[in-house]
Amino acid sequence: AGWSDSAYMTPDGLTIYFAYTPYQFAFFSSDFHNPPITGPERVGHHKGYYSYAPNTRTMWLDNDIYMAMRTSVTSKFGTPVNMSFNTHQADACGMMSADDLEFYYQRDDGGNADIYVVKRTAPLAAWSAPEKLSSAINSASHETNPHISKDKLKLYFTSDRSGGYG
Repeated sequence: AGWSDSAYMTPDGLTIYFAYTPYQFAFFSSDFHNPPITGPERVGHHKGYYSYAPNTRTMWLDNDIYMAMRTSVTSKFGTPVNMSFNTHQADACGMMSADDLEFYYQRDDGGNADIYVVKRTAPLAAWSAPEKLSSAINSASHETNPHISKDKLKLYFTSDRSGGYG
């Protein structure tokens, strides 16, 4: 039941991050604005919460980012863990910085996807509160799929803002 999406594997192959929602819905429903949605209740989450972006016909469900680790590239991944910064919004498409101290991801803010970052002082330390990136990155359009360069000086992302080719 449900679906997983937006997997990101760390360069060492030992950790994978991915978005997951237990909900199922019909993308091609006759009424796209009100698709049939089913799934279990989750504490702190809204069953069937979704937002719809009419300009891109994109649906965002109440998905969360999870992480699973393994001890070697030949071993199996352990049980996925829900990341502590998830909300009832649609959190997805995350990428860890090369130094393992910043995690960039997208969150739907009620119909508009923006890029956020959480930080920590050391690997395995607690995450900071999520910070929405500035208006130099986020706009009134959708900003999604962030990828941070190894030196953290460049952020690559997709957007449906005017002037693009997508």
